Amino acid sequence: MSMPCRPSSILVGLLALIALTGLPQTTWSQSDDLRFVEAYDALLQRYVEAPGPGYSGVDYVGLAAAPERAQVRALLEAARLPEGFASGEKALLLDAYNFLVLDAVAEAWPLSSVRDDAGFFTEKRHRAFGERYSLDGLEKQTLYKRYPDPRLHLALVCGAVGCPPLWNRSYALAAEQRVRDAAGAAPSSTAVARLDEAAYAEAVDALLDAAARRAVNRSDLVREDDGQARLSRIFEWYADDFGGSTAAVLDWINRYRDNPLQATRAAYLPYDWKVNQLRMPVEDVPGELLEIPPIERAPNSGRYVVSSTIPRGTAEIRLFNNLYSQRTRNAEGNFADRSTFFTSQFSALYALNDRFMLGV
Repeated sequence: MSMPCRPSSILVGLLALIALTGLPQTTWSQSDDLRFVEAYDALLQRYVEAPGPGYSGVDYVGLAAAPERAQVRALLEAARLPEGFASGEKALLLDAYNFLVLDAVAEAWPLSSVRDDAGFFTEKRHRAFGERYSLDGLEKQTLYKRYPDPRLHLALVCGAVGCPPLWNRSYALAAEQRVRDAAGAAPSSTAVARLDEAAYAEAVDALLDAAARRAVNRSDLVREDDGQARLSRIFEWYADDFGGSTAAVLDWINRYRDNPLQATRAAYLPYDWKVNQLRMPVEDVPGELLEIPPIERAPNSGRYVVSSTIPRGTAEIRLFNNLYSQRTRNAEGNFADRSTFFTSQFSALYALNDRFMLGV
């Protein structure tokens, strides 16, 4: 999206649900809808860090090389929005947008900022539900125009550090699973299924409430300093959606805060447009995804060839610092422990003549 950025990102897919006796039900039209959200959900859990109290990001190195990304893209194009089922359409559009943002960043990788990719939100077109959309068109002219819910600003992502945290689950699939769990039903399959509309709408509502809580309880998005609220620019750009006045915006935020803000004044934090890349080295990405060839190490005899050409009577001083950090995945596939290592190497050489040097 263009300025203002939509803190959020993209995907669309839908699901199967069990019918509850005596309640209104609808039928998803295509099994592609179900396959899309299932494939997208698996992609999120593999490449997106679960949101926590601190920074969480996306493993774009792995995602850019992931063969399953093209499959999710194809399933999204084949999926269709459900007719007469508002909450299902809302969840699918939300998923679609977030996937397309992830996919667009991965396609352009390596990328420092989405703002460096001309037309990222406004011009580039993406296929979803048999149509072509820009990211802005999908977000503002489709999703938010049909469902003007301010919580969406905190569930959509824009591929930047300043965005609200991207949840590593499909909203459409998670809502289906909540309804099934409540009904004691069996897990979903890719077969076309009937959904309990009222229960599904409540599940989507609960998930958006959770997205709002995750965002407004993050100190990088909302905090209070010296009696003044410090807010993400999301609340400035979309102030009308959150109530208009400063008092109304703070009121809205406090509905979801664990510790309500006491301030009556607000200032806005600088927006960080750097790509929300997971802070991990390439070495942590599975080798089969990156297809990294074996490292060819040069023989030791060639390692100091630069120093051998130092003219007589001159000196060379080197200081090399290396900071290395790695993260491991737990049994559930989420990133867990981090180990960090620092090394420093110093050398000094003086050329006695063209062939001999003194060094430490």
